[in-house]
Order: sequence, then structure tokens, then C-alpha cells
Amino acid sequence: MAALPPLSGPTTAFGTWAIVAPPSRWRPATCEEIDCGYWASGWTTTVPAGGELEHTIRQAGRPWAARTTNQDGTVSYTFAAGTACFRAGEHRVHRDDIEDVYVRFDGHHTAYTGGRTVHSGPVPWRDELGENQERLQEIIERG
Repeated sequence: MAALPPLSGPTTAFGTWAIVAPPSRWRPATCEEIDCGYWASGWTTTVPAGGELEHTIRQAGRPWAARTTNQDGTVSYTFAAGTACFRAGEHRVHRDDIEDVYVRFDGHHTAYTGGRTVHSGPVPWRDELGENQERLQEIIERG
């Protein structure tokens, strides 16, 4: 299949279809829930000896399996599998009780013009996108 020619025109001639997860769609999650690699396999963190980062590790409340003093003035802490990682507070998963939002933004995705259409669900969103794709195909075929 030949590559399509780039479409040109004013920003207002474009639409951008998106499935958006509102912030309320996310909830905090544990390392185990997201299958965090650090939690699953354990990890080693190396920091300057006696510095602020070492103090932070010691105060983090996570048990380390080993502490090694290195010749280069650093200290390595090894954490066993099953230990919550240091980014555990950032882990998130989708909530099942809140739906994604199906929307078409007016304008090209690099230059949003401010208008939008929020669809009632995935079927009307898909139908409008499909109709748009058919119109574009007809324009391309006409040359």
C-alpha cells in the first residue's frame, strides 16, 4: 500500500479522537497489584556513604537484606523480593467503577482549538471516527 500524502489545511479542518482516563479513573496501587519488577525480583540501590540519600534509605521503613560498603565511597543496599519499592506511592491502576471518556477534540492534536465533543460511550465515538475515515478515503480517492 502506498503512503498517503500529508494532509494540509487549517487547524480547524482536523479532529483528534481520544479515549481519556479522567484522574478519578485511577486509584493508588501496591507494587504487587501492578507486578512491579522491583517488588517481584528485589533490587540494589547504591548511594554515597553517609549522605542524605543513605539517611533517606535508612528512614524509609523498608527492610534491606544486605548493606555493602564499596571501595569508591558508596554504600549498596539490597532489598529482597516482596519489598515495596521506593516509587510505591506513585503506582496507580484503573478503577473499574469509573468509565473512560470518549471524546473528539476540534483541531489537530498539535494545535487544539478548544472545542470538543464528548460521546456517550465507545460505540458512538467509534462510529463518528469511522465515518470520518470514510470521508477522508473518498477525498484521497478523488485526488
